Order: sequence, then C-alpha cells, then structure tokens
Amino acid sequence: KPLYKMSPKVGIIILHYESLTTTVESLQSVFALVYPLFETIVVNNSLLPTDGKTLREYFPKITLLSTPENLGYAEGNNQGVAYAIKHDCAYVLLLNNDTVIAKDLLNHFVQTAQTHPKAGCLGAKIFYYDEPITLWHAGGFLHSKTLCLYHKGYKEVDLANEYNNIEEIEYACGCSIFVTKEAIEKAGTLSKEFFLIWEEVDWCWRIRKAGYSCLFVPQAKVWHKISSGFQEGRGTLWHYFYFRNRLVFLKYHLPRKQRFAFYYFQFPKELLSLFFYAFYPQATKATRLLYRAALTGIFDYYRGVLGPCSHKHFR
Repeated sequence: KPLYKMSPKVGIIILHYESLTTTVESLQSVFALVYPLFETIVVNNSLLPTDGKTLREYFPKITLLSTPENLGYAEGNNQGVAYAIKHDCAYVLLLNNDTVIAKDLLNHFVQTAQTHPKAGCLGAKIFYYDEPITLWHAGGFLHSKTLCLYHKGYKEVDLANEYNNIEEIEYACGCSIFVTKEAIEKAGTLSKEFFLIWEEVDWCWRIRKAGYSCLFVPQAKVWHKISSGFQEGRGTLWHYFYFRNRLVFLKYHLPRKQRFAFYYFQFPKELLSLFFYAFYPQATKATRLLYRAALTGIFDYYRGVLGPCSHKHFR
C-alpha cells in the first residue's frame, strides 16, 4: 500500500535545452515512476521546434511548452510552474533534463510533505550518474564566513548510511527540487534576475522567510549527469553568473552586519585574486578568460545589469 495518505497531483517540470538524448533518458525515468498522479511538463528552451516534435513523438503524454527565446533556468521553469499551478497541481518538481530518478521518488517527496506540513521545499539525495554510489548533494548550505555554497556529503561514497535522516537544510539543489503550491503562492516563483545559478538558493531562502522549512529527503534519489571533475569543468558562463548572482543574493538575504564583514574582510581578497589571475601573463588564455568572466559579472552587478549574459565572448 502507498505510504502517503492520498495522491495529490504533482507537476513534473523538465527544462529541455540542447541535448535531446539526455532529455529522452530523463523522461524515460519519469514515466517509470510508480506514483499514480502526475503531469509531465516539458519546457522547450532550446528554440528548436524539431526537438519538441521529437519529444512528443517519443512521449505523447507530455505537456509541451515552448519559449520564444532562451529564458534561462529561472524564467524557463517559471513557465512550467505557472502551468502546473493553473492545472491543479498540489506540488511541483523541478527536474534537470540531465537527471535520472528513482521510480519511488515522488512517493517519498509526497509522504514527507504530508507528514511535515510546514515544509515548503524538499531536496533529494543526489548521486553522480557515472558513479552511482558517490554523493554529489545531501543538502545545500551557505558557508557563514566565506559566503560560498557547499553541498553536504560532496564526493563521499554513500555506504556508511551517514545521510539517511530527513533534516532541515538551507537550500535544495535546483536539479531536483520539490515545492508545495502553498509555498509558491506565498513566496512567489524563481526570480528571473538570476537567469542561471543561485536562483534556487534565493527561492529556498524566500520560502523559508515565508515561514516554511526546507528539508533533505534521503529516500528520494536522483542521479545527475555531472562528472566528478565538474569543479574543473566550469566555464566562463558559470563564473560570470556565480560571482554576479552571489552579490544579488547577499543584497537580498543577508543582514547588514554580515554583508559588511564580507565586503570588508573577504571580498577585497577575492577581487585581488581574480584580478591577478585575469591578467597573469603565465596563465593560459582559457584561465584568464574564466577570471575575466567573474570580474565582468561583478562589474555588471554594480552596473545593475541582471538577467541573461549579454557578453558574446563569454556565451
């Protein structure tokens, strides 16, 4: 028998971008779910109508939405969230198209949401796709001193059962985040100012400020197609958005005293390091470009330039 009290409708939102085969594999895992009532909403953010046609041929039961331009993670997913809420979904699950999910994922999310009525957003236990027992995410947090994001359990082999308890976290990873309709109506949707990166952190913070908790649900399992060398594989766009949007997040959510400590003690050292590597003649051209992208993101924040990145050499 199902562990949940009833089966409220869940809207599963997958933002499709570029990799058709990746999205197909993700959808195959979605349609293997044992939960009885969900609607799969694919937002075609790739601007290729043929992708949408192919996806509909493979999966005739999907709801397909198309965007007029690349709206980014935040606003692209917001299209799906708006559709799900309008069509009587009690919960939404944002799912990256490069993920594969366990067939009982929704069962655990819904059960936890029903037994913890003050939970507004829930996060999964996320593993590397290529290393199925190695953790990538067991809850997200903000380091109190460096103000950098970090994942609990990062790169740990999940054999010791250390991360098997439902517990409060500061944010759930955006590649698999489960949110209640009530929390969305109170806190709003993702902020399009961010476009990419930090947007789910901002969302979770706003949901928590609205009086809800954010929970890690270890029984809800996801495998993410991201290599263990992701740290080294982050490109110019990641650096641009991470450093720009971090400042946006700090402005909205950190108390003045903590922001002052960051700008007085931490930020000057970071800027010096970025400038050094951006113009260090012995560094490779690719390395210099990464740090220049980070600096450009910071300068754009102070110029009030938010949303998508307009710099062609970084895109």
